[in-house]
Amino acid sequence: SLCASPLFDCSRRPPQPGRSGLVAILGLVALLFVVLAVMWLAYGAHYLSQRQKRVIALRSLAEGGLQYGYWQVVFNSALPPQTFGPTTLGNGTFTVVLSDNTAQIANTYKLVSTASINGETLTYTRVIDGKSAQVQGKVFEDINYGGGAGRSYTASSGSGVTGATVELYSAAGGYLGAATTDTSGAYTLNGLLTATNYTLRVVNSTVPSTRTGYTSSLIGVQTYRTNGSGGTVVGVADHVGGEDPSKTDAAANSGSFSLAGLTAGGATPQSIATVTPADNMSGVDFGYNFDTVVSVRDSGQGSLRQALTNGNALSNSGLAQSGKTAGVENVLLMLPTGSTYAGSNSGYASAFISGIATVALASALPAISSTLTLDATGQSGWSSAPILELNGAGAGASAYGMDVTAANCTVRGIIVNRCTLAGIRFSGSATGGTIQGCYLGVNSAGTAASANQNGLQLYTASNQVGGTAAWQKCLLSGNTQRGLMIYGTAATGNSVQNCYIGVNASGTGAIGNGSDGLAIYAPSNTIGGTSSSARCVIGGNAASGIFVDTNGGAVTATANNIQGCFVGTNAVGTAALANSAAGITLGSASNVVGGTAAGAGCLLSGNTQYGLIVNGSGAASNVAQGNYCGTNATGTGALPNGVYGIYIHIAASCQLGGTATGAGNLVSGNTSGGTTPGGTTSGGTTPGGTTPGGTIPGGGSTGGTNPGTVDQVDTPEPASIAVLASALAITVGFR
Repeated sequence: SLCASPLFDCSRRPPQPGRSGLVAILGLVALLFVVLAVMWLAYGAHYLSQRQKRVIALRSLAEGGLQYGYWQVVFNSALPPQTFGPTTLGNGTFTVVLSDNTAQIANTYKLVSTASINGETLTYTRVIDGKSAQVQGKVFEDINYGGGAGRSYTASSGSGVTGATVELYSAAGGYLGAATTDTSGAYTLNGLLTATNYTLRVVNSTVPSTRTGYTSSLIGVQTYRTNGSGGTVVGVADHVGGEDPSKTDAAANSGSFSLAGLTAGGATPQSIATVTPADNMSGVDFGYNFDTVVSVRDSGQGSLRQALTNGNALSNSGLAQSGKTAGVENVLLMLPTGSTYAGSNSGYASAFISGIATVALASALPAISSTLTLDATGQSGWSSAPILELNGAGAGASAYGMDVTAANCTVRGIIVNRCTLAGIRFSGSATGGTIQGCYLGVNSAGTAASANQNGLQLYTASNQVGGTAAWQKCLLSGNTQRGLMIYGTAATGNSVQNCYIGVNASGTGAIGNGSDGLAIYAPSNTIGGTSSSARCVIGGNAASGIFVDTNGGAVTATANNIQGCFVGTNAVGTAALANSAAGITLGSASNVVGGTAAGAGCLLSGNTQYGLIVNGSGAASNVAQGNYCGTNATGTGALPNGVYGIYIHIAASCQLGGTATGAGNLVSGNTSGGTTPGGTTSGGTTPGGTTPGGTIPGGGSTGGTNPGTVDQVDTPEPASIAVLASALAITVGFR
C-alpha cells in the first residue's frame, strides 16, 4: 500500500483551519489595501500634476496676452479702447482688452488679458505708461496754385475742405483708425503715444473742391504735405502728385489692410506724412489742386483727362491762378522728368521717353466746354518744340484729339496725331481762341506723317493760329485730308501766321496732306502777314496749297487776305516742295493775294500746275499784287510752276498788279507760260506791260520767244481781266 512506501508518511494528518490561516487572510487584505493606497496616491499625484500644468499654461497664456497687448501699444501704436483676440495659442486662447486708465493713474493704460484652456480661465491685469498726444492739421485746396513748388495753407491762402478722411497707421503700417475734417478743413487724432512713430494718410478721393460745380467724380492732386518725423513739422513742397504720380491714390482702408497692403495694381497711398510727436503736434497739413497734370495715364487722378473734366465742371468765378490770367482755368503740366525741378523731385520716374511724354488716348477726351488754357510750354523740359503728345490711335472712330467748344481757349505746345477725326477742332462757342506751337498730323520730331483726318478745323471766329515768335509755329502736315480747314460764314476774323502746312518742321522737305494744305470756306480771314516771322510755308500737298471756295454756294468766302506766304517752295524759297494742283486756288470772289506793302507779296512757285488759279464765274473781283510766280524768293532764278504762273478762268473783273508802287507781279520762269486770262468776250483790258519787267527768262533755260504778250488765250468765254501797268510793270512770263 501507499502507507508502506517510504515516500509517504501515513501517520501525518492534513492541515486544519486555525489562527495562522486567519493571519494569512488578513495579510492578503492588508496587501490589497496597500496596493489600492499606492494606486490612489499615484493617481492623485498625477491629477495634481496635470492641474499644475494647466495653471502654468493658463499663466503663460495670460502673460503672453499682456505681452501681446503691450507690443500692440508700443510697436503698433494701438490706442484705447481696443480688444485683441481671442487669439489661439496651443490648446488655449487669450483675449486682451486695452483701456484708458487715466481716471485712476494719469497718463496710463490698462491691459486685461484673459486666458482660457478647456473651460478654465485666468485673468491678469497690468497698468502701463500711456502718456498721449494729439496730432492736428488741415486738409486744404490751393485754388490758385499756378504750378511749381507746392504752397502751404498760409502761403496759398488755402481753403479748408470738409469731410476729407485722414487715416492713422502705426510705424509698422498697421491701421489704427481715421478722422474726418470739419468745416474748416481741420482734423484731430487723439491718444497717440509720445516719442512713437505714426504715419498719417489722406484719402484723396475724399478731398472735395470748394469751388462751385464740385461733384464726387472730380479728383484733385496733392500739391503740398508736411513731415513731422523729427518731432517738428516741416513743409514738403517737392511732392506735387504725391508719392508716385504714375499711379492713382488707393481707396479708403476698410480696416483690413496695412498701409503697404493698399499698394496694388495702379494704385498706392499718395498723401502720407510721418509724425513722431514729442507732445501735441499741429500743422500737419495737406494741400490739393484740381488743375494739375502729373501723369501720362489716359484717365484717373492726375491725368489730362481728369484735369479737363475738373476744369469743365468747376466755376472760374474768382479764379486767379498764380502767374496766370484771372478768370481762366489753366491746366498745369507738372509731369515728372526724372530730375528735380520746382514742385517735383528726382525720385519720381520720368514720364518722358526720348524727351516726349505721350498720352495714349483710350477714348475721346471730353470737349472743352469752359474757358481753359492748356499750355504745355510751361512743362519743365520744354524749350521750343512741343514735348507732350496725344496719340489718338486707340481713341475710337469718332474722336478728335482736342475738341474745343468754349470761348477764349488756348492750346499751346502739344502734338496730336493718329486721330480718326481732326487733331484739334474749334466749334460751337469757341471764338477768340489761340492755337500755337502745335504739331498736328506728324510724329513728335516733325519729320514724318502720323496722320489725323484733318490737322485743325476752325468753325468759329477770331481765332489765332500760330504767331510771329519762332516757338509759336504750328506744323499742320501729314494728315489724310487737310492740314487746316476754316469753314462757315461765321468763321471770320481768323489769323493764321507762321504755319508750316504740308512740309516738315524745318521747312526743307514735304510731308504732304492728302488734300489741300489750307482750305478756306469762310470770309474775312488773314493768312500770313507782311513780316517774315508771320510767313506761312505751304507745300507738298496732294491738291492745292491754299484753296478758297464757297463749297458749292453753301458758305460765303470773300475778303480773305493771303500775304507773304511761300506756297510750293521750301522755307527759304530756293527749292520746290510742290503742291500737286495749284499753289493757290480761288473759287470765290473778292479775295486778295499779296498786296502793295513791303513783304505782302506771296511766292507762288514750284507747284505742279499753277502758281495761282482764279477759277469759275463765282470767283470775280479777286486781286493779286506784288507776288512772285515761277521764281525763287529773290526773283533772281527760275522756280517754275508746271503750267502757268497765274491762270484766270471764267472769273470777271479780277485785277493783277496795279498802278501803286509794289503792285506789280513778277510772273516768269513757268513751264507753260506766265499769265493767262480765260476768255476775251467780256470787257477787260489787255494785260499791261509790253516788255519784261524782270530779269528771269521763262520756260526754263532756253528763254521765250514772245516777250510782253499774253501766252495763251482760251476759247472765248464770258469773262474779263484787268491787268494794269505800274511802276514795276507786270512781267508776263515767256513760253
